[in-house]
Amino acid sequence: GQLLYNWGWALALAGEHDKARRLLFEADRIAQFELPAPAGFDDMAAFNAALAEEILSNPNKVSGFPEEDEANRGSRRVEDLFSGRRRDLVDALLKLVQDAVAACRRAEREGFDPWPSGRPSAARLRPWGLIQQGGDYEEGHIHPSGWMSGVYYVRVPAVVGTSDQGEGCIEFGPPASLAARLPGLVPSRRYVPREGLLLLAPSHYQHRTIPTGVREYRISVAFDVVPRA
Repeated sequence: GQLLYNWGWALALAGEHDKARRLLFEADRIAQFELPAPAGFDDMAAFNAALAEEILSNPNKVSGFPEEDEANRGSRRVEDLFSGRRRDLVDALLKLVQDAVAACRRAEREGFDPWPSGRPSAARLRPWGLIQQGGDYEEGHIHPSGWMSGVYYVRVPAVVGTSDQGEGCIEFGPPASLAARLPGLVPSRRYVPREGLLLLAPSHYQHRTIPTGVREYRISVAFDVVPRA
């Protein structure tokens, strides 16, 4: 992820704008899935309710990250989702995510298109939980060790998606410094979370979240597809 991100920057600064746009963000590289309910649950609403309580009750939540190292701005993170009481719920979700990742194949296009050919032959999932409310958000960042990354929305406040201000949305787009230097080069796009949605994207796509502004929890499970090699 870090290599592809840096490459896109270099192309932009070298005047190779078409290649830079193709590498830094293309909307059709974003995949969205509605996951089926795991065995033992009537629907995803019941599964999500159980998973939300599992994440909220996890005793190993972390906050207060150094701003220069992490994108968290007030969010609480559960690095080890298996340290709670219901690892069966985490197992069930990761199996669904694994199936979706395996099914998500983006064909390599003619011309410059390096991301699809970098798909690893073997990989592992590195997941973590995120809990946000009020003014909590994620600053613009990439996932440098992954090839593909994603987020599954477990609980989403009702206010999300009800206005044009983007409360609670995830936004993909250019780094702020690149946008200032070359305005309009790379587009931005917001996606509205909803409970049960799985969103997949290349790990080198910069993204951020917008605060919900409400006290209700916004709970998600993020992950990287990390090459084993």
